[in-house]
Amino acid sequence: MLLLHASFEKEKLLIWAEKQFAEISQPAKSRRKQPLNPPPKQHPFAADTEQLEQALVDFGIEKSQFVKSLVWLPANEKAPLPSNSILGSLPGSDQPCTLSPWAIWACAMEPAQAASILFKTDNKEMLGPAVLLGNEFRFLSRTMHFILSLLVRQRYLPSIKQEEGNFESVWSPIFLNKDKPRLLQLETSMPDICRCLSTSLKQIEPPQESFHHFLHEMIDYFM
Repeated sequence: MLLLHASFEKEKLLIWAEKQFAEISQPAKSRRKQPLNPPPKQHPFAADTEQLEQALVDFGIEKSQFVKSLVWLPANEKAPLPSNSILGSLPGSDQPCTLSPWAIWACAMEPAQAASILFKTDNKEMLGPAVLLGNEFRFLSRTMHFILSLLVRQRYLPSIKQEEGNFESVWSPIFLNKDKPRLLQLETSMPDICRCLSTSLKQIEPPQESFHHFLHEMIDYFM
C-alpha cells in the first residue's frame, strides 16, 4: 500500500509516496568518525522509483522524470513519523521529534501530467488499488478549480518570462477583485506537505512563490 503525496518545487508538482511503516533494525555502531555535516539519510519508508512508476502508470511517466529530493519531516532518532496512522506506527513515536531532511525519490510532473492527475483525483481518496491519496490532494483540487475559473473568465495576459538569460513569451494569470482574497485563502490553507520538499538543502523556496510559479505554469500550459 502506498500513500501518495504532492509537493511544489518551483513551478513543478512533484509526486512522492510513503509505504507502510515497519520495525527498523538498529544498525551496528561504526567506529569511524562521523562527519560534522553528514548528508541526509534515506527515508526508510519512502517509495522507490519502481513503486512510483507503477502507481503513476496511467500518466506516461519517463524514467528521466524521477529526481532525488529532500523532504523535511518531523522525525525521531530512527526515522520520520508516518503522516497517517493507516501506514502503521513507528516504535518510539513518543520520543522527542525534530524537523529534519530525508532523501526520497520523487517524480517531477510535466504540466500535462500534473493536470491529468489532478483531474483524475478530484474529490477522490484513492488513485487506484492500494494507492491512497494524501489530504493535500483536496487542496490541489481547489487549486485546479481556481485555475479553471481564471481561464473561463479570461483572467490572463501575455507576458515575458526570463530564465537563464533567455526570454520566452508566456501567458500569466491576473488576480482582480474577488480573485485576490480567493488566492490569499488558497495560500494560507496550503498544507505543510505541499511545502516540505526541495531538491537541495540550498534551494528551499518560500511556499507562496512555488505556489505562484505553479499557477503561472498551468495557466500557460492550458493556453
